[in-house]
Amino acid sequence: MVFMDNRCVIGIDLGTSSAKVLCRYENGESLRVRESYGENTPQGWLGGVKKALKKITREIEITEGCVCGIGLTGQVGTYIIETGEKTHITMWTDNRDGSCLEKLLGKFTTEEFLSEISMPHPNLISYPAPKLLEFNEKYNNINIRRIYQPKDFLCGALAGKMATDKYSWRGLANSDSGRYSEKLLGFTGIDAAKLPPVIGILDACGTIIPELANELGLPLNVPVFTGCNDFFAALLGIGVWDCGDAFDITGTSEHIGVISEDINTDKKLVCGGYFNKNAVYGVTSSSGAALRWALDMFGGGGGESAEDIGEILRSEPPVFLPYVNGEERAPVFDPDARGVFFGVNDKSNNAGLRYSVLEGVCFSLFNIRENIDCDIECLTVAGGAAENKTLNAIKSELFNVPVNISEETEASALGAAMFASVGAGWHESLYDAARQMSGRKNIAVPAGKYRNILLQRYEIFKRLYPVLKEDFKRFQKIWRNT
Repeated sequence: MVFMDNRCVIGIDLGTSSAKVLCRYENGESLRVRESYGENTPQGWLGGVKKALKKITREIEITEGCVCGIGLTGQVGTYIIETGEKTHITMWTDNRDGSCLEKLLGKFTTEEFLSEISMPHPNLISYPAPKLLEFNEKYNNINIRRIYQPKDFLCGALAGKMATDKYSWRGLANSDSGRYSEKLLGFTGIDAAKLPPVIGILDACGTIIPELANELGLPLNVPVFTGCNDFFAALLGIGVWDCGDAFDITGTSEHIGVISEDINTDKKLVCGGYFNKNAVYGVTSSSGAALRWALDMFGGGGGESAEDIGEILRSEPPVFLPYVNGEERAPVFDPDARGVFFGVNDKSNNAGLRYSVLEGVCFSLFNIRENIDCDIECLTVAGGAAENKTLNAIKSELFNVPVNISEETEASALGAAMFASVGAGWHESLYDAARQMSGRKNIAVPAGKYRNILLQRYEIFKRLYPVLKEDFKRFQKIWRNT
C-alpha cells in the first residue's frame, strides 16, 4: 500500500504491552501497526517503536516534507529510576504498599491539593507524589540521578531531549500553571531537577535524530510533539470533548466517566483537568486481564448477541468479581482484591462462566457509573474490547443507553497523531482535530428484555466485595508470609 503526494502525521502510543503506531493522511486514510515489546524496559519499548515505524515507512513513499510531525502518548504510572549505574523500573501494576499514599493524604487537605495540583488527589498508589516518596525512602534522594516515565524516555530517544507534559504527571503538576508543585515535591524529598522538564502538549521537544531518521526510513527534521498520557489521548481520539460526553476506554485497565465543567471531589472517583474542562471517571484495573483469562480458560470470542445473553442468563450463571490482578481501583481501591465466582452449580459450563466474567467487568463499570452524578445519553467505547458484542450488549442493557464505538480502534495513537496535526498547523485547535479526524458508529441499543435480571444480579455483585474485603487481606497474608 503506497499513498502518493499526500502529507501525513504519525501518532505513537507507548502502551503497557505493545507500541501502537498510526500514520494518518490528510485525505483521512490511515495505516496502523502494533508491535509487542521484546522486554518491558526502555530499550524494549524503543525496539518495539522502531519495528513498528519501519513497517509504516515500508508502506509509504517517503519524500521531503511528507511526514509533518510525530505525536506521542504513553502509559503513565510506570517509572524509571536511575541510581548510579543501575536503572530500576516500577510498572504501574506494581503497587502493593499504600503507606506512602496514606502519608500524603494525611498531610494535605483537599483544598491544598486543589491549589497545588488543580485536582483532589485520588486514592491511587501509582500517582507521582506517593511514588516519589516511596522512591526516596527506597533509594535515597542523594543516590537518585533522575526519574522519568516511558513517554518522557521516548521523547529523548527520538528527539535527543527528554521532556514531559503536565497531564502525564497529573497529581504532581498543576494543570493551570504547567509546573510541578514545589510543596508536594518538598514533601516527597525529590528535587525537581531530577524530573523531566514540563513543556506544552503541542510543543515540539525537538526533531527526530538524523541517524535515527535514516535507520527508520523517515525524512529529516520531522518535529516530535510531546503529547500527553494515553488516557487523555484516547478520549481525544474518539472525539470526546464536550460536557456530558460519556466514555468507556477499554484496554489493560478500563476507564469510564464523563466530561464535566466542574471539579468533583468525591474520593471514589478521579477528577482532573482535561484540556479546558474536567474528566470525572473511575478505573477498573483488572478488566483486560479478566477478559483475557476468560478467553483462555473458557474459549469463545465474545460474539454472542443479546438473544444469546438471554439464553445464558436462563442457565443461572454465577456472579463474578473481576478483580483477578488485584490492584483494583474505583470504587473499591483495594490491592488485595481478587476474582471470585459466586453461585457455581452443576449447570455451569464454559459459556456461562465466560459470560459471568464479561458481566462482572460490566458490573464493575456500572458500580463506578453509580457514583457519577450526571445523566448519560449514550456511551462511546474504544480500545481493544470495543468490538466485543457481548460486552456492548450487556453495557447497553445495564446502562440503558445506546453504545457507540470509535471508528478508529487505536484511539490513543490517533489522539497522538492529532497532537502532531495541530502542532504542524493542519488544524487550529485540538477541538478542530477531534471533530475532523474522529468518527463513531452505533453498535448496540438497549433491548429492554434483561435489564431487570441484570440489576438483580448486580445487587448481589455489590454485596460480595464488602463481605469478602477482610478475607482478601487474610488470603494475601498467607502468600506474603510464605
